[in-house]
Amino acid sequence: MVAVAELGSGTGAITRYIAQVDAKQVLLFEQNSRMRQRLEQAYPAFQCHHNALQLREVLDQSGISQLDCIWSGLPFFNFAQSVRTALLEQILLSLKPGGWFKEAEGYGLALPLKIHINH
Repeated sequence: MVAVAELGSGTGAITRYIAQVDAKQVLLFEQNSRMRQRLEQAYPAFQCHHNALQLREVLDQSGISQLDCIWSGLPFFNFAQSVRTALLEQILLSLKPGGWFKEAEGYGLALPLKIHINH
């Protein structure tokens, strides 16, 4: 089964595409409570969470060992360096070997950043 997380789901622009993929577990992370509530209503089969810094903890609680792909719409350069580092650590700890991290264009990492993990 494909397991995917989206960090900074916002209005669901990427979520709409994720929803078209079959056989998956999807974790959405959105801090804005109003947007998160809309995501919960629009995608009831997906798990919605508040804080992307808790990615690894949420995976453990959900019984998901590792993710196939992580999409990020987070504005990395709006965050302090310590937060950026913590987020990237969570991402690296959460991806399975061969997993993909895809960062939306224009948010401050390589444009677009694609990290392919080979453990």
